[in-house]
Amino acid sequence: MLYVLGMISNGSGSTEAAKILGLLGLPNDTTMEGRSFHIIEERIGPIIRQLTDEILLENLIEEVRLSIDNESDFETWKRAIDPAIASPPLPRFPKVNCSSDTAWQQKGSGHTHNSPSGHSLMFGHHARKPLVYAVKSKMCNCCGSFKKRNPNVDVPPHDCCKNHTGSSGQMEPDSCLELIVQLFDKHQCQVNFLCCDDDSSVRADCRWSNAVWLANQPAGMNLPMVKKKVGKNKGELQVRPDKGKLPAHISEPFFVADPNHRRKQLTGELIALAKSKAEDKMTMTRMDATRIGKNFGYMARNLKDADPADYVKKGTAVLEHHFDNHEHCGLWCSRGRETPEARMETQKYYRCKTRDAKLCCLLKDILSNYIMFERLSEIAHGMDTNCCEAFNNFMTWFAPKNKTHCGSRSLWNRVCLCIGITSIGYLAYFRRLYKKLGIAMTPNVLNYLDVKHKCRSRRLELAKQKLSKKKRNKRKYEMLKEHTTIARKERAKRDGYKTGMNLDNVEVSAQGQTTKQPRPKRTVSVCPHPFCGKRGHKTTKSKHCLANPDRLKREGLEGASLAAVAAVAEDDANGVTNCNDDDNDDAANDLAAYESQPFEEFEEDLFYASGTWSEDDEGNVVLKSGVI
Repeated sequence: MLYVLGMISNGSGSTEAAKILGLLGLPNDTTMEGRSFHIIEERIGPIIRQLTDEILLENLIEEVRLSIDNESDFETWKRAIDPAIASPPLPRFPKVNCSSDTAWQQKGSGHTHNSPSGHSLMFGHHARKPLVYAVKSKMCNCCGSFKKRNPNVDVPPHDCCKNHTGSSGQMEPDSCLELIVQLFDKHQCQVNFLCCDDDSSVRADCRWSNAVWLANQPAGMNLPMVKKKVGKNKGELQVRPDKGKLPAHISEPFFVADPNHRRKQLTGELIALAKSKAEDKMTMTRMDATRIGKNFGYMARNLKDADPADYVKKGTAVLEHHFDNHEHCGLWCSRGRETPEARMETQKYYRCKTRDAKLCCLLKDILSNYIMFERLSEIAHGMDTNCCEAFNNFMTWFAPKNKTHCGSRSLWNRVCLCIGITSIGYLAYFRRLYKKLGIAMTPNVLNYLDVKHKCRSRRLELAKQKLSKKKRNKRKYEMLKEHTTIARKERAKRDGYKTGMNLDNVEVSAQGQTTKQPRPKRTVSVCPHPFCGKRGHKTTKSKHCLANPDRLKREGLEGASLAAVAAVAEDDANGVTNCNDDDNDDAANDLAAYESQPFEEFEEDLFYASGTWSEDDEGNVVLKSGVI
């Protein structure tokens, strides 16, 4: 049992367990992969999940205690959820603020939505510990193996792991709705504020339907109006889509956004602009995207203590700070507290509203969607999903993304192990688990868990220190310095600076004045062959040359070209300029026939095959398709 528990905690499965036994020469090496591992895991799995349910209830009690100001209401709620006490349901449920996020057990780009499984948790805002969890799976090993052997027979009753069908992206809204209902029906708690990513499907599913919404409102109320997000009529108001699945007896939560996720969205949009064409980005660089994103993050952290009437004013500081105007900046801006002399001494990069007027207008248009009052109200709450992201990273140690454990309850067991360790630590969790399994903990195991617990606690405390945060962000700071250097060079080029500009040719006049001479123009090569004379090559070996021997052989005009060249050479030697003599009529006619041939063989070499050319009314050459 301890061997299987250790393999689960290490993120390994039956295959790795059998390999270790075989290489060490221990018993059960041949039966571990196919049978023994799964039998033992089926025995210890219910105990692991039962212990996790107890820990989650303890976390919920702590979160409700921190959320309720009245001690008597807390004690009343605590007695109401105690299964040993038959108390009536509460007339008013306590409200808790939660953060929710979903992770999938398969590597992906975020657009494929084909992962076979995913897990979702809700963390309390005050205790920052998991309260409830849900695991979604699209496969079951028992169902799959039975269907292969008996395709036309119904699967007998069993503990089926398959609880989701359809797209894997739908796992997140389904899990979030399930967790909200579970908190209300099972634990008599109501979700007040729910902090999650800007996922429209989560918000649409975790609300009332239009019929339920009208039933819970006073008579005469109309359905709320929302703006269209896609289509040619984007921005117009329409009736809220009827996609809600929340039961009527549960109140709708207030959805708020994660400030860090909102900042990533803004930075990604600015980076995409910096990668666009030169005529579209208006001198935008990666440096501008990074700095504006940092300004937005600093501003968002200071909104929770600000007056809602000042949200828009504080939001304008994101762009104004980038253009060295610190009138609207808050306490997060140290440059606003500096004297004008100290500002002149700094070497930081700031944009100019005069020279970068077009960029300023472009950035103002992009930021207008992020700094409006409605958007800023969604992030002015002091909540985040960092605890959810940390749990998802820790979960990859128990269920690596290159393995599939959702065909059995193994994935549930691994999620529960991760929840227990995250909530109370290594030492306390395994002590309680060993006790439930009926296994005595030896001094060596106790010492190992104690050292492991202290190391983890010390590492988490160290990660919260300011010096550690600076060390983690050192790479980002170095990248920002590199982007700033590139931006300075590009600005210098736009201002007229170029390398070696003082070494241009200078002529001194008789009066001692210097006049700048233009640089000599680059000469263009011309073919010396009298039959060709084209620009751009020097010898007949070029494939562009009209007198190329290989080309003439393919076209059967070698004799005509040689006769034309001989006639021209003879006329040059005799000083004859008239080309109407009878002796040269045949050669001239052959040459005229050759020049009338179309450019079929080398048309792709002379022109761009990816596009076609045309002339507009003004005589300018325009490329219809392709690249110039």
